[in-house]
Amino acid sequence: MHSEGGALAQQLGVSIEQPEGKPSARVVIAAQLLSNLVTADASCILPVWQALVPHRLAGLLASQSGFSLIRQPICSLLLRCCTCQPACCIALLAPESLAFLGPLLDAFSDREDLQAFDALALLVSHLVWQQGRLEQLFAVLSTPSSNDAGHTFGPRHVAVLELAALDMAHHTSRFSSLDKSSHAQGSLCYLLGLINQLAQQPALPPAQSALLEAALQLLRDACARDDGGAALSGGLDLAAELHAAGGVQLLLAMLKALTPIRSGVASRTAPPQQAEPAQALREAASCFPPRLPYPGFRSDLVAVLGNLAFSRPVVQATVQRLGGVELILSQCQIEDQNPLVREWALWAVRNLCCGNDAIQRSIQELQTWSTLLAVFLVASSRSVELETCNLWTSAAHPAIGRHAFSASAKVSGVCAQA
Repeated sequence: MHSEGGALAQQLGVSIEQPEGKPSARVVIAAQLLSNLVTADASCILPVWQALVPHRLAGLLASQSGFSLIRQPICSLLLRCCTCQPACCIALLAPESLAFLGPLLDAFSDREDLQAFDALALLVSHLVWQQGRLEQLFAVLSTPSSNDAGHTFGPRHVAVLELAALDMAHHTSRFSSLDKSSHAQGSLCYLLGLINQLAQQPALPPAQSALLEAALQLLRDACARDDGGAALSGGLDLAAELHAAGGVQLLLAMLKALTPIRSGVASRTAPPQQAEPAQALREAASCFPPRLPYPGFRSDLVAVLGNLAFSRPVVQATVQRLGGVELILSQCQIEDQNPLVREWALWAVRNLCCGNDAIQRSIQELQTWSTLLAVFLVASSRSVELETCNLWTSAAHPAIGRHAFSASAKVSGVCAQA
């Protein structure tokens, strides 16, 4: 089987030398056969890898650019190799691999059909979570900066995070791996550091704004899962780890630093809502600018916090200790640049109140106005209708014990997620 795998890989390499354009049936069949071969017999992985990576594979993807019939089996082959052979995973993150990783990520940036990139999403998710190699992957994709010793970020970095979020939102469990240990903590810590670094900048270029948005939405999708992403990360509860790493304070600090919402409706009906955060949160917030790095930034912060608070008493307690309950209550208003922030904030309050009598009492004790009272009633699973001075409530509805928005909420509006 070793010789058969190597011979088939060599044949695929010969097929590359045909003119560019639509791949012949021979190329497509050979790619699928190689993927099937390494899946059926792990002993063929190294011969196939050595015959294809990196040069022949780079040539194949270059000559058949953008053709999904080639891309899918190749990504499946790479995933199988990296899952079974740690040496393949290390080789995939070498600079030479950029010759074929780059075109794959570029194709995703111009995507039209997300299903065509399912195998690529699985591969990226494996590298990011099960192998914990997000920082190394970003380093391979980065261009050295001429201004300092760091690196610049671009669309390929955004594609990595979007692919990881795609896998997080659409897959409930992961295939069985030979290595049951999880290295996801390293990737999560790097992701938090990246968010902190980007959010502190007084002004972000478009590529870095897109990267910050993709990072927050990846956290949102991970925290939206009942298992906190553990099924996709080798068993590590990413939501619990996010809390342990100080993610709650970081998210609240970025939210506190933003200029308060000043919508026309709110200014006519109520005075500005003043949150009183803890000293630690005020100090942390001073590191961040008051401007929005991109439209929807406020909504994304509240969304992550809302998903993180669901059925996690330790998170609820941290939010309350830092003064975050009042801060999230103050987001329950309409804002033009964050059209979903009010809906996300209502559900965040609901998740904070769910099963937490202390937070419910703290809201009841607030000396506030009818708008804030309405927010609490909504969070307590009641229908609320506000008129000029009258407040009417219906009978309590069954509590909705989870977040209420899917990953597509920004595009399609509010929708329930099972």
